[in-house]
Amino acid sequence: MGNRGQKQNLNPEREAIKLSQVLKTVLGQDRFPINIKQTAIEYSQQISKEDPITDVKGDNLPGYEGSLHSNKVRNKWLIIYNSNIISQGRINFTLAHELGHYLLHRRKQTKFLCNQDDLLAWRSGELEREKEANTFASFLLMPIDDYRGQISGQTICLDLFKHCADRYDVSLTASILKWLDFTNERAFLVASRDGFMKWAKVSESAYKSGVFYKTRSETIPLPDDCLTLANSSHQNQLVELPSGIWGENEESKEALITLDRYDLTLTLVLLPKDPPVRNSYADDDEDNLESRKLEESYIPRFKK
Repeated sequence: MGNRGQKQNLNPEREAIKLSQVLKTVLGQDRFPINIKQTAIEYSQQISKEDPITDVKGDNLPGYEGSLHSNKVRNKWLIIYNSNIISQGRINFTLAHELGHYLLHRRKQTKFLCNQDDLLAWRSGELEREKEANTFASFLLMPIDDYRGQISGQTICLDLFKHCADRYDVSLTASILKWLDFTNERAFLVASRDGFMKWAKVSESAYKSGVFYKTRSETIPLPDDCLTLANSSHQNQLVELPSGIWGENEESKEALITLDRYDLTLTLVLLPKDPPVRNSYADDDEDNLESRKLEESYIPRFKK
């Protein structure tokens, strides 16, 4: 069918912001949560009448969260989400992810099947596309300017993240991950199983102060005295911990969130704003810093 004039290597943030501005113009400030099903069909018909998304529906997709595929002649596209998914927030993120594939990648292949571990090996060409689709979904569902407005002047707590999750109809996990993308706080989120880290997402400020976990190349245990290993009853609460557990010579706040569906525990950690020492990574140029962050952590697609 040829290229049809679509630019290559589209920027996921830019495409999400462009669509978000369209929705803001049509629906106004109070456009949340976004109706992804309707948006996917109507927007695709506006920008590409020759091959729009014609249907969005649930179906049985064992082992997968969602899919995007075209018909044989590539003039129609279909988004399918796993009908066994219970969480509406998880469905919304999946649909936005598949819409990202449509806008960013449909000239490169005709079928996308997306599971929970799409970003585990981010360096490969195919899985780099999954990362881009995730970025698109995050920026579309939770625009940074609106998110900032929701938390401005508020004390950081899990109830605040739950408020944002409800506003955008996403999971608590997605809400926290979005906050970590832009916050100036020194904070990070760790997913663990059986006392060992599976992945970690670290804020920019925390990373520049020397906080990082090489979960892709090393098996890293949780700190012995952390709240998560103590099987604490303080579920979904930020609890103050003594010095030296998560940060060397500094106190921390920890909250644990159990994801029974995935046999995982999420641990949110907040550190003091001022680190005890400045790490040499803070002097890295922007490209090198981003490369290090991608090497040492990845963001999962699964939703609570």
